[in-house]
Amino acid sequence: MQKDTEIDTYNCSINGVLDTKRFNRIKERSWVFRTVGYGHGEETWRKIFGELRRVGYAGVISIEHEDGLMTVKEGLEKAIDFLKANMIFEEEKTEMYWACEDPPTYVCVGEDDEKKMLLIAVLDSIMTPVHESFIFH
Repeated sequence: MQKDTEIDTYNCSINGVLDTKRFNRIKERSWVFRTVGYGHGEETWRKIFGELRRVGYAGVISIEHEDGLMTVKEGLEKAIDFLKANMIFEEEKTEMYWACEDPPTYVCVGEDDEKKMLLIAVLDSIMTPVHESFIFH
């Protein structure tokens, strides 16, 4: 997968994917480099960052600007904004309360006991034993 490229399907049908034209001939090329998020969208990048986290990578993510359609300034600003919105930043993973030996049936956040009781009542009314077993165990 090319994470930072955009493929022009029309030009690929004429030139093939191994395009040797100079990079400044953007309209004629089969593919061009793009700023992060413009070659592939959020779904692809979220998968990439999820896999990096899954294998324990917590190092540097570098931005290489080669987008011929944007200035360096604009490309860098857009790449930073895109990465901030899609990267996983917190170093420690959240405790997975639902995956422990004795998971709680309900988790209530806040200090208002009346709201907690309402939440429990609503959950009781919609949760059948099958759903509870499926979701919490």
